[in-house]
Amino acid sequence: MFPSEKITETIVRRECSMYGGGGEDINQICKILNEREVYGHTDDIVFDNNFKERYSNMPYAGTRVRRGRHWNYENQDSYGVGTVIGHSKRVGWLHVEWDNGRQFSYQFGYDGNIEEYDIKVCNEPRNIPENQEIAIGCLVRKGPHWQWGNQNGSEDSIGTVYRIKPRGEVYCVAGSLLKRFPDETITETIVKGECSKFGGSEDDINQVCEILNEREVYGDDNDVSEDRFKERYSDMPCAGTRVRRGRHWNYENQDDHGVGTVIGHSEEVGWLNVEWDNGKQFSYRFGHNGISENYDLQVCNEPRNIPENQQIAIGCLVCKGPDWQWGNQNGSEDSIGTVYRIKSRGEVYVRSQN
Repeated sequence: MFPSEKITETIVRRECSMYGGGGEDINQICKILNEREVYGHTDDIVFDNNFKERYSNMPYAGTRVRRGRHWNYENQDSYGVGTVIGHSKRVGWLHVEWDNGRQFSYQFGYDGNIEEYDIKVCNEPRNIPENQEIAIGCLVRKGPHWQWGNQNGSEDSIGTVYRIKPRGEVYCVAGSLLKRFPDETITETIVKGECSKFGGSEDDINQVCEILNEREVYGDDNDVSEDRFKERYSDMPCAGTRVRRGRHWNYENQDDHGVGTVIGHSEEVGWLNVEWDNGKQFSYRFGHNGISENYDLQVCNEPRNIPENQQIAIGCLVCKGPDWQWGNQNGSEDSIGTVYRIKSRGEVYVRSQN
């Protein structure tokens, strides 16, 4: 909402009021925002999703584009040229960065409902802007200090720049490690191993270690994005639905042959986000995704027992307690619901069965 602007305490208070956050919550959020320069861009810490290539029938990252025959986005492109930077999870949509620096998503082909082309491919490489060494959309070839073997394909290969990180790969490495080791201690040896993959220096290693040492300020990564917990489609199992592997399962033992809980709907049509009782979270197909119909999961009626030494867990059945203060949110006096999300600071999300 406010990627570059100053976020005041008034704005924070308003957001917290939406879920009943108190003074301590407000102070913690203000502390995080005051420290955000340490972390750089949040997108680089948590997500590389915008830069993924997902579909073989879509223009690949680096493809140059202009507005197409179904354009309906006013002057987002400044009547100029842009570069495909990745494929959206949403079928038939591309992420584009225009030469004016702005990023948006556009339809290119069939999205499961209609076929439209907001953009069209063009062959217009970008000239390097004044006072810049490189820019997204420029053509490049390997230089005198090339050290990545045959990644470029051939000796005289030319490529198009589609992403430039503000501070190298440092924050991407930190985000990757935080997701892989959410609870364990991340040693300097692990950091060095990750940094070595892109030729990171000792300074890079120290910066990553500094980010990881500060991670307690930020709490759970899951608190950064609400997307995984959104319900988007009325024809999909709702959050809180209990599931097991289905007839098209092809994911080895991610589920430990156990039961899981739907925690939300993916942005990608026909996919669900699930947390298994072993604590792992993954996305799976359930229905038609615009291309084929598959069911990696099947709905079941197996509530979770509260694990030993825990007060609550995702997948457990609950009813309102003696200190209930949320009116008729639960539907009725004796309504029972399923827990589908637990935040690290005691906030529990429940989907009522009534």
